[in-house]
Amino acid sequence: MSPYNPDIPDIQGQTPITSRSKPVSEPPAQIQSLDEHVASEHPSVSSVASRPVAETSENTTVEVDQELVALRQRQKELENQKNQLEEAERRRTEYHNGRKEMEENLIRGIGILDEE
Repeated sequence: MSPYNPDIPDIQGQTPITSRSKPVSEPPAQIQSLDEHVASEHPSVSSVASRPVAETSENTTVEVDQELVALRQRQKELENQKNQLEEAERRRTEYHNGRKEMEENLIRGIGILDEE
């Protein structure tokens, strides 16, 4: 191979040691079918992979729709909880402000009574 291009043989027949040298080829691996590969890599998916495509897509669509309905219901529940918490916080703040105002009025009233 030529020192300038590793793909061209050198006149002397020597192969230079360069970073561009081709790696030693390995024996070809046995080719698996897609189903075999999926089954070996993801055993839980193998049952789904063996079903017909139409049945699988219909089942997944139904499952996704059911999950979507459940998620929307959960979202409504969480929104209701959020609204209840906001209302409770508003009422608590209102209570504390009213109590503080009442204490100030009572202290002022006691001060006026003491003066009289």
